[in-house]
Amino acid sequence: SSQRVFDKALIELKTAEKNLMQCQLEWDDLLEQRNVSQDPGCPTCGQPIISVDARERVARNYEENLSTALSTKDEAEAAMSRASLERDQAQAAADAAAVEVNLCLDDVSQAEALGSLNTNDVRERIHKVRSIQSERSVHFASLVKKSKNISNFDLEKAKIDADLRRLIEALDASRASYKSCCNDLELVQKDIADLEKERDTRSKDAASTAILVNVLGSKGIQAFVLQNIVDALQECSRPYLDELSEGSLQLNIQVGSNDSIIKQAATRNPDGTWSSRPLASLSGGQWRRVSLSLSLGFAHLSSKRGNLRSSLLIMDEPLTHLDSTGRASVGKLLRKICNDDTLALSTILVILQDIAAEEIEECFDQVDEVVKSGGESYIILDANIENVDE
Repeated sequence: SSQRVFDKALIELKTAEKNLMQCQLEWDDLLEQRNVSQDPGCPTCGQPIISVDARERVARNYEENLSTALSTKDEAEAAMSRASLERDQAQAAADAAAVEVNLCLDDVSQAEALGSLNTNDVRERIHKVRSIQSERSVHFASLVKKSKNISNFDLEKAKIDADLRRLIEALDASRASYKSCCNDLELVQKDIADLEKERDTRSKDAASTAILVNVLGSKGIQAFVLQNIVDALQECSRPYLDELSEGSLQLNIQVGSNDSIIKQAATRNPDGTWSSRPLASLSGGQWRRVSLSLSLGFAHLSSKRGNLRSSLLIMDEPLTHLDSTGRASVGKLLRKICNDDTLALSTILVILQDIAAEEIEECFDQVDEVVKSGGESYIILDANIENVDE
């Protein structure tokens, strides 16, 4: 019976060793996978190839196997404790048998000494005692063998405990490493979210920049503003040039590639078509008409865009190079401007020669005369002219 209990405990011990070896193999596989997972990760997004769920499943399986191995070890320890108890009981029985043998030997000695016992009975009792002693010796040898096996079991148990402690320490280290990996993963995911947000912001900025480039052009806001001002100046100058030239002249103003201002004139042909001409090729009268229209157009644009309005307009020899028809057109235009609220002018002062002044005198409310005499100059106001003639 004691032998069967010991054999059963030995089988349970081997089972525990096998389970612990399996745990060792799984732990080595876990370490190998952990070493493999330390690669740079996905070359596209930078995330680890092995997912966090897979690592958690491996950790749970390892904990279940470890719990099973610990339970098997505890059961094996309990079985060995029971076998040790039976060994102690057998040892006590052997000691009692030895005491009994000694008592028998004492009885034999007493019987021989006293001579009261029959020789055959004594021999029979001696044979019986020796048989019992032989059985006890065999049983004692078996107990010694079992004790040796128990000692070996204790050694294996100590080894298993050491391996178990090592595995537990490795498990704690693995859990700490897993927690660190989770923290690193959270930081990486946060960085990815920040990068995606920055990418979206830059994409929006790029789209806005593309829209501005389409609207403002490749040279930016300065070129756009300059082109807008030049176009507005051309539009403001056109009505004045049409009236001064009676529709026979046009002025085109453009912005060049180096932000220079390009001015090109066009004259009407007899058949109604237009011919482009540089300003330098215009006649004196045509050039004067263009110059006056640009000056009046700039004043118009300043009044319209910048609220820069003046009540006084001074023009020095504006009729130079103009024929009588051109001079009449200028006088008519100046009268019209003075009566119009576009430029908000209340006074137009024009400095002219005598002949030109006489031709357009009816276009002005008052004509004053500057007279030089004796090395001096003095002004004769319009109200005093008649008195001087008399």
